[in-house]
Amino acid sequence: MIRLLEVEDQAELQDFDCGDDDLNGFISTDALRYRDEMFAQTWVWVQDGRIAAYAAMVNDRISTDQLDGHKRDAIQVSRLALGKDMLRGGHIPAVKLARLAVRKEYRGVGIGRDMVIELCLLFASSRNRTGCRLMTVDAYDSAAAFYRRLEFIEQNTKRSPQSSTVPMVIDLRRFR
Repeated sequence: MIRLLEVEDQAELQDFDCGDDDLNGFISTDALRYRDEMFAQTWVWVQDGRIAAYAAMVNDRISTDQLDGHKRDAIQVSRLALGKDMLRGGHIPAVKLARLAVRKEYRGVGIGRDMVIELCLLFASSRNRTGCRLMTVDAYDSAAAFYRRLEFIEQNTKRSPQSSTVPMVIDLRRFR
């Protein structure tokens, strides 16, 4: 049900409306340009022959000191299994869910949840063409509960008082 955004989708993208001008603007004007410039890949969820949702994915990394103790310990065990010094390499490769939007008429039926799970499965699988152990997201405050239900956890980072996002992470290994 998910696939990469294609140039042929351009006409349909003009009427995409998730209720957020910034997210609407990204899909209608920036997504294909970001793909061409190799800044982001946008995945779409097709329902009833229409693009019902999209997610833009980018590469990321996080410092091990930003992880809670349980996640940090799991990463260290994995590093030891690979014969690596668990105290070196303080960054973990990740993929970032940079944008997620669901068309208004498809809200509340689980498409956003299903899309995030499908992306986790994709990036945890052998079909993934890059190494990444974690998925990160800078969730809007209003969407943080959605990600918590999917078992993302907040990163231990300092937030500025003006920030309207919550940095969160999930270990992709649990999807293998």
